[in-house]
Amino acid sequence: MAKRRILVCGCGIAGLTAAQGLTKDGHEVILVEQVREFGAVGAGIVLQANALTSLDALGIGERVRAAGHRPPNGGIMADSGARLVHFDAAQMVVHPVVSDTFAFYRPDLHEALAHGLDVKTHLGTTVTHFDDEGRVSLSDGTELKVDLIIGADGIHSTIRSQLNLSQQIDYAGYTCWRVVCENRIGLSEVLEVWGRGKRIGLVPLTQNRIYAFLVADAAPDGQDNPADDARTVLGDLFAEFHGAAGEFLKTLGDDKLMRHDINEQHDIEWGRGNAVLIGDAAHAMTPNMGQGAAQSIEDAIALAVVLRGDPSDVPAALQAARDARVRGIKTQSRRIGAVAQWHNPVACWVRNGLAKMTPGSLGVIEKMLKPGIAQAETYAQDMR
Repeated sequence: MAKRRILVCGCGIAGLTAAQGLTKDGHEVILVEQVREFGAVGAGIVLQANALTSLDALGIGERVRAAGHRPPNGGIMADSGARLVHFDAAQMVVHPVVSDTFAFYRPDLHEALAHGLDVKTHLGTTVTHFDDEGRVSLSDGTELKVDLIIGADGIHSTIRSQLNLSQQIDYAGYTCWRVVCENRIGLSEVLEVWGRGKRIGLVPLTQNRIYAFLVADAAPDGQDNPADDARTVLGDLFAEFHGAAGEFLKTLGDDKLMRHDINEQHDIEWGRGNAVLIGDAAHAMTPNMGQGAAQSIEDAIALAVVLRGDPSDVPAALQAARDARVRGIKTQSRRIGAVAQWHNPVACWVRNGLAKMTPGSLGVIEKMLKPGIAQAETYAQDMR
């Protein structure tokens, strides 16, 4: 395997995981990140077993798990407070793959992923130009010569833009408010609560915190609701939510709410020439399967494996390894979101009734996770 000099653009989950894997394989890695301080901005996130097994293959899985929290139970509820689905620890024994799911405060996860990385890093910097010969210009004036450029810089990737690849971003039709705050209702299980055209997710975190996401059909870009009136808007919007979701809404005080429209890349792109795309830069997807970050991590592992074969066309080799899996998950996530956002009361009644009749859904989840786990095990075996 030829050792390469590799520039990774983006220090998020995809970029940090790629840097960890590539340095372990002996490549020289240089990180470029547009923010001036090394860290993460965001609320909460859940990683499932395919992501965590991939991190195990890098030797950092236990450290990452230690930064998070594994809730013992989970379920789906109707906005009335009636329980539709319940998963408990006893059920998880039959599906141990599914039980390896951890919830994180994003900055804690970011710190765990970055720990131990000893690479040259340019903060507050962007890639302003690169060419087919690997010559790269950075906004801080640095000129570099590299063998490979990795665009891990998110849905609005500058690397993707400079490659003149498809830039179309689709709005899913719904927006999301996120918050991490004190767990004032003492919730110990992960819950998703379904209403008509809206839903609430509640995820316990470490240090008696809770991550909440509140999703509703809305015009994009906050056009319909001023940001400074978010609590009033949410109180009115989710007024019919009872049970744990209703109790949570009553506890919101001066906690910092973040609003993000739910967008996805229209087209999956893997790069061209000496520039390859991973994570949201390649295939940003809706979050309805909780697989966006996991697929970014799988991309990073797959890229390390691909480079061991010294391919002449790295983007094409990564596409061959990843495109079918990513495309399937991206499509399924969009479909799940459409069902979860149904408005029609009859359709919602049918949806909720079907949810009660799906005791085998853990097996479906387990089947979905296994390809990523198999990939990680292959990577780890090659490292031995």
